Amino acid sequence: MRSKNSVIEWAVTILFLLGAATANGQYTFKGKISGAIKQNDTLVVRLKNDKHSFSRKVILPHNRFYFTNIPHGHYIVSVLQKETPHIIGSFNIDKNIEQNITLQHTDSLKDVEVQASESGSRPKNDDLISYNMITNAKSRVSKHQIEMSGAQRLDDVLKEQPGIAVVSDLGAGNRAVGIQMQGFSSEYIKILLDGMPIEGRMNGNLDLSRFDVQNIDHIEITKGATSTLYGADALGGVINIITNQNISSRQLSAGINYGSFNTLNANTSFANPFGKRKSFYQINEDFYKTDGFNANPQYLLGGQTTPPYISNTLQGRMLLDISDKDRINISTRYSFRNSSMWRNYGDNYVTTDKLNDNDVNVLASWNHNFSNRSRFLLRYYLTHYYSGEEVALQNSNSALQTFRFGEWTNQLEAQYLAHSADDKWQSVSGAGIELNQLNGYENEQSGRQYDYFGYSQVQYMPAERLKLSVGARATGNSIYGGKITPAAGIEWKPLAQLTIRPSFGMGFKSPTYTQMNQVFTNLTQGYTVIGANVLSSSLAALDSAGQVSSIWPIASSIKNLKAETSHSYNIDAKWTAGNKLSFEANIFYNHIKNMIFTEQIGIKTNGAQIFSYINLARVVNKGLEINGSCKLFKGIHFAANYQLLYSQDLSVLDSIKAGKLTVRANPVRTAYVSDYFNLPVRSRNMLQLQLYYDDNHSRWGGSFRANYRGKYGFLDLDNNGFIDPYDIYVNGFWLLNASVQYTFLRNRNLRVQFSINNINNAINYLIPYQSGRSYKIGIHYNLSFK
Repeated sequence: MRSKNSVIEWAVTILFLLGAATANGQYTFKGKISGAIKQNDTLVVRLKNDKHSFSRKVILPHNRFYFTNIPHGHYIVSVLQKETPHIIGSFNIDKNIEQNITLQHTDSLKDVEVQASESGSRPKNDDLISYNMITNAKSRVSKHQIEMSGAQRLDDVLKEQPGIAVVSDLGAGNRAVGIQMQGFSSEYIKILLDGMPIEGRMNGNLDLSRFDVQNIDHIEITKGATSTLYGADALGGVINIITNQNISSRQLSAGINYGSFNTLNANTSFANPFGKRKSFYQINEDFYKTDGFNANPQYLLGGQTTPPYISNTLQGRMLLDISDKDRINISTRYSFRNSSMWRNYGDNYVTTDKLNDNDVNVLASWNHNFSNRSRFLLRYYLTHYYSGEEVALQNSNSALQTFRFGEWTNQLEAQYLAHSADDKWQSVSGAGIELNQLNGYENEQSGRQYDYFGYSQVQYMPAERLKLSVGARATGNSIYGGKITPAAGIEWKPLAQLTIRPSFGMGFKSPTYTQMNQVFTNLTQGYTVIGANVLSSSLAALDSAGQVSSIWPIASSIKNLKAETSHSYNIDAKWTAGNKLSFEANIFYNHIKNMIFTEQIGIKTNGAQIFSYINLARVVNKGLEINGSCKLFKGIHFAANYQLLYSQDLSVLDSIKAGKLTVRANPVRTAYVSDYFNLPVRSRNMLQLQLYYDDNHSRWGGSFRANYRGKYGFLDLDNNGFIDPYDIYVNGFWLLNASVQYTFLRNRNLRVQFSINNINNAINYLIPYQSGRSYKIGIHYNLSFK
């Protein structure tokens, strides 16, 4: 009894400190309107649902509106501007909300921009961390942008985003499509699904072609260390895939796409609200198949480098709105992929490669409102990934390699969100534990480790145009112990058009079990990747089997891996002028200590490489990103994005300055600092150009996107420890993509889209994942009804 009373007293004390609830579940809705407003305009903001209707005249010249005593519920928000209505969207008002609205000179309702100080416009059902809490350089990809591009898989979307490159990864075998951001490779970029981590990384690489885009509401991209909110291992940034969160009407959709390489994509979706409250359930299914592509016809006489596969994904979500204060959410995802590819290298050497993988995600959460100013969320997440691959000789049907890999993750987390009555401060805190188990079936390379964590971030607005943010995360690992990683940021608006965001963050990443202990051999290409902690014994086994030709001196320096730490600095400035033009610049500097890097350590008797992992003492990823966009004419939008990147090992630079390294010139000479390009597979320059046509008064729409990736080093040919002008490079190249669409029927429910990807047919045998020119046509139908 005493224990129960103590819990009650503790809860009451916390609530008292954070502020009492507003009476009778009534809330405030306030904000500011800016943008396309003339001096003599009359502005009226309206809130309306089935039971209530409220309107407020906007106070000029400050353009503010303020609603009080608004009952809990879902409302349609609109702005009446000289009798012209602008529908802003649907809001679930279950707390005090501050909502800023920007009106633009356009006849298209799609061009009304909404910016919330919290996620009031689209609350997340299973995460209290909102996009607006992040002070790092960030961007969002909307569902509409994804549809306009004609993308079908997640990697198709991300490779066209500023500062992101799609790369292949040695340790992930023949099916290796990961990403790179600000010089960080895939293992440093955290991929989340509704705020929870996605597993199934092979050698740190997460194959993004596993994921469809049908059920995506939007994608949140954060660059730089975001350790406080998303985990200490998010050294390079976070990509958070947000699925559809709220349903207000019954919806049915279906689509089918067919294109080059016998690619077929079919999907269906059904959503249905039920009950007196805003409960709903949603079911999605996506089927995808392709015959693959051969990017290396000169050396590969037959077969594919881009793998053929069949994939099917089922997703479901149920939201139970059981009271004014409580919501329960359950979301599930199951995906499987089967792939069978063959390769003909000549001389009667033909291999077959069969793969099947399965991916399961289950997320259950309970969301409770203590008051209109504090919320609590408890969530449990289970994910399991399994991949099995077999490589065999086609003629003899004898197995060359069998590889099976499985991973389980269980995570329990509690979050707490609170903000003051005047909305000048808000805080989010959380704590949890994660258990990760890896199964390597063939060679008993199995193990488990667990992490425990706690974090808190506080944001304070001492002035209307200034927001301060500070936070920290304490992380512990069962193998590598604990670490505290702080973060801080400022959002300052010295002018109404200018926003400046400097930020700092630290990251901490333990070596993965595969980096320490896994031994992986890709027999179709011949190379072997060996975990650092088992290097000596594995090399001895290869040598006794007669597979080692030579071992390089660097192998003797490889020891048990150390945990990586990083310090990330970003300063981002964005200028918006006239609501038709925006310009953004971001300077970033990331210093990584003990960065784990894949290093060639020898050659096998078949001529293939032997790789392992090594800690690089000090690595710097630094550079500049410039993003600009403008509206050229009615419905026509143009955007350009550029990245300059320097990604280098500082110890190599020190050795070059000391005259200790040479380059393979003719004759061999001492290396200069200017000889050092970048770490492998890091381009110095990247550029994206995008042109969109999207006008509500026209049934036509379309886009043209040009993506340039500058040259990058592929192989350190002379083994001097860095990429110099005499090594092997992939030359810079353009990828040109275009799509056009037309909508039919009265309500434009039917959309037909035609797309061309890689118009200029840019292919390179060193880029095996990149298919040649492809065509696609798709039909999509959406129906919303009561």
